[in-house]
Amino acid sequence: MKKTRVQKFIIFFISTIFLVNCNEDYINRPQVSNDENSTKALLEISYKMTTTRDYETAGTSVPDSDLAILNPSSEKQEIKMDLFENGQLDITIEEVDFSNKIRNPHKILPDDSPKIVKTVISGNTIKMYDANGNLLNSENIPIPNHSDLVKTIKDIGKEFSPEDINEVITTMQGHHLVENLEEFIKNLDEEYNDLLKPPGSPITIIQQGENFVTLRMPLNNVEPEMSQESVLLIDKTLNKVVGTRIYDNNQLLQTTFYGYNEGEVQSLNAIKTVQKIQLSSGNKIDMVSCSKIDDMEFNLNL
Repeated sequence: MKKTRVQKFIIFFISTIFLVNCNEDYINRPQVSNDENSTKALLEISYKMTTTRDYETAGTSVPDSDLAILNPSSEKQEIKMDLFENGQLDITIEEVDFSNKIRNPHKILPDDSPKIVKTVISGNTIKMYDANGNLLNSENIPIPNHSDLVKTIKDIGKEFSPEDINEVITTMQGHHLVENLEEFIKNLDEEYNDLLKPPGSPITIIQQGENFVTLRMPLNNVEPEMSQESVLLIDKTLNKVVGTRIYDNNQLLQTTFYGYNEGEVQSLNAIKTVQKIQLSSGNKIDMVSCSKIDDMEFNLNL
């Protein structure tokens, strides 16, 4: 497999990971638009996710006013994403009732307002619905266009069949990340250290040992408007990405760990994210989210 193909494949996988691990701010902000889109999606993703969220203060003295809003939570959702050729990404998030919910330790006054159970993001609009399908709110909001991701997928489609790509992303690295990881690392190392030409790879090596290799990739390779960088930890024995960190101006914003099923097909089944959040008092603490993924399906329509 040619080096450039491998790099595109890794960027494509990382892009998919970012879609699966949607940022809290991205999916929870009130938004939506026309729910109906008759065009067939280029990439379809669906899965169920059970997520618990808690907070770690690390010994920081947190005022009562901050503690009052730090409510541990647990929820189960069905999520469907459709990426279209024009770069539009539609997301539908629907809450599923289940019994193992966290009991909120705070005493909160009863809330008779309708509960949002379904959120639909389409175009530059977000709509929220209650359990009876009644529209509760609709707002316009600027949502990034993913045309560069579409181009990456189509470029990969010139080198691989849809069946091959679907097989890899459906198992979420159930197969090896690259055919020959050692050769891939060697090529990156030679490219980086070639003083006669500037590095042409969007991925560079930070450190490597016997069992792990750490790579750095600017996120503008995924979305041009993003200025952050991602650091990837790859388990050389598993040949899989097992962790990522996102930095902005060398400041750590988010750490994510990936867990895989055991057995013949080691598909992605768990994500743990530690994200820095700033409280109204100015204190910064960690929000810890643990997600269990089930019934993940991909469909690529090239």
